Amino acid sequence: MPSLAAIGIATAISLWAWFGLVLTKPQDLEWFAAIVTIAHAANGLAQLLIAVHPRTPQLKWQGYRVASFVPAFAAMALTLVAWTVTAPPTLPVEDFGDNVYQVIGVFAIVLLGTTLAGAGLGGLLVLLPIWLIARAIRGDRAKPATNEMTKDLAGLNRTQLWTGGALIFAIVGFGFAMHFVYPDAPGRRLARMRAQFEALVTLTGEPVATAVAFALLATMVALVLLHNRRPRGA
Repeated sequence: MPSLAAIGIATAISLWAWFGLVLTKPQDLEWFAAIVTIAHAANGLAQLLIAVHPRTPQLKWQGYRVASFVPAFAAMALTLVAWTVTAPPTLPVEDFGDNVYQVIGVFAIVLLGTTLAGAGLGGLLVLLPIWLIARAIRGDRAKPATNEMTKDLAGLNRTQLWTGGALIFAIVGFGFAMHFVYPDAPGRRLARMRAQFEALVTLTGEPVATAVAFALLATMVALVLLHNRRPRGA
């Protein structure tokens, strides 16, 4: 069900962007590309987390984890089929001439790349840090296993896997937001950081960046609380 939910969300967002930004006037291919890229990258990340989660640790053969990542490409296939069926053959598209199918062909490559990129970045920014933290905490007490990563992740439930990974992204996003709160702060590094912090707490910085920074702070607090919440039952 989590795999199907991720597929459905990515497909629905892609269709919404297609009808709202390509099949209508005025067209906006830049926003369309950004939306579908983010949607399918997030789907690739979600499918990776679902695939590596040790749902059935008693199963010794680990090949099923690789096979369970294949549904990540179902969203791409459904999206491309829906675009092809609903595309008027004579629809003019900016920068692509009069052939809308050229757009679909280009974005077939884009969706494949973003799905794999989402999974790759997820492995580097989510799974790898979690695995390193788990190894550092457990130390020599961890029993040797043929698949050490999934063995270490077995100590985390699905909620903790998601919150731990999301927390990393929230921290990185907060760092970027803090820079744009006061992007032209004078002085050296420490002076700029102090000026940016003062602009944040006094609400005198860039309005959008300040709002994003506070939103990410609240997100980090919520993720930590959710991550440390005691599970119900045994």
